[in-house]
Amino acid sequence: MTFSDLADFFQHGRELPKLPVIITLDDGWVTQYENALPFLSKYHFPATFFVVTNYIGHHGFVSWPQLQTLITDGMKIGSHSRSHPRLAKIADPVQLWDQIYNSKVILESQLEVPVAEFAYPYGSNNAATVEMVKAAGYRVGRGCCSGVAHTSTDVFVLRAIMAPNDLTKFRKYIEAR
Repeated sequence: MTFSDLADFFQHGRELPKLPVIITLDDGWVTQYENALPFLSKYHFPATFFVVTNYIGHHGFVSWPQLQTLITDGMKIGSHSRSHPRLAKIADPVQLWDQIYNSKVILESQLEVPVAEFAYPYGSNNAATVEMVKAAGYRVGRGCCSGVAHTSTDVFVLRAIMAPNDLTKFRKYIEAR
């Protein structure tokens, strides 16, 4: 499922799948594109790739054409800020807005798709960052604190479960839930 599905559940009462899982990949590493995309596509698993706009096209990170391929293959692109700072430590609202809003503008302009998901770098958020993510027009915000979403969960401070890099360990982890 996607973050849009989850937002629709929270905001409109839309039904969720029996075992709802959202797959995300952070930072925009080219290895995520090379290794995860074939697996996700083969099994028709949607995922959100959270990218740092200043990293796009640099060594080790995805390019704009690769991001277009992700979209074509049914993946979502979310923002992970412009330069991956600890947002809760930024006191200047202009700098904070640049990191949160302008990353969305850049992605939407280059990819010509709406970007509705934001992942806080390092999970670093506070009341000001959450309010800015809302004001920037995102539908959800994802941190990195371990946990799952419940009906009382604020969709702008969603928790995540960090999966191990080993798929066998990940499978065992999921099956234990």
